[in-house]
Amino acid sequence: MYKPKNVPEIVAAKTADFWSKLGRSNSETVDNYYNRFHELLDEINDFRETVPKQDAIRHFLFTLGSDFESIQNSYRIDNLPSSWKTDDWPTLLILCRDYYNSLHPTGPPSKKDSTPGDHIFASKQERVAHQKKIRLWFMNPVKFKKELDTEQKKYVGKCVYHLCDNHPTSSCNVKRECEKLIADNVSTSQVSSSTGQLRHISEETFEDAVELRSSEADLDEFANDTNEESLHYFACITNHYLCLVRSSNKMNPRHQMR
Repeated sequence: MYKPKNVPEIVAAKTADFWSKLGRSNSETVDNYYNRFHELLDEINDFRETVPKQDAIRHFLFTLGSDFESIQNSYRIDNLPSSWKTDDWPTLLILCRDYYNSLHPTGPPSKKDSTPGDHIFASKQERVAHQKKIRLWFMNPVKFKKELDTEQKKYVGKCVYHLCDNHPTSSCNVKRECEKLIADNVSTSQVSSSTGQLRHISEETFEDAVELRSSEADLDEFANDTNEESLHYFACITNHYLCLVRSSNKMNPRHQMR
């Protein structure tokens, strides 16, 4: 049968399906999706619209679904293990298959929105509350050191945030993001103090501000257009001068509060 090639409409349709619609369903195994992915990739390459191998590998990893969220986050921050930095498709398939089987040793998940560690909680709300609490502890490691140690003893060898054993707590991407935020805040406060600013702000005030920031907003929502460091500095300055006005009003009420 004659099969036309290099038809612009066919090339555009196949390319659009590959880059925008392709993805693994929750009931689909890694092997079946791998075969379907390569079938479409081979068709596009036959149209002389060759997709670079590294781009194809990255697209494959990011379309594997929520089960591979940890691998996808590690890829974003360039923290993948050396074994995953391969350009050999069969090797990558074995890694993905073993990783999926480590998360679901008895078969595919029964719920669509299930994630590693969901079997420990009675509901999704409990899992979200647990992860929010652990984020707060990560943002205040000195204050909640005992709580973190106690939680780690309950789940030996597992990540206390995801409650899965495919990576330890020390290499959890959420913990590393929290450490980076703390380091940025500390460096900002040190620079301000060296220039004569924020000398009156104590470590307790800084830690309270960090705790308030982490408890009111999710860390996943920090990547927005707002300059968080400027807002943090403005909040600290505002609270300090309000305290000065209140204290001076009691000592020497030369004028009304307004």
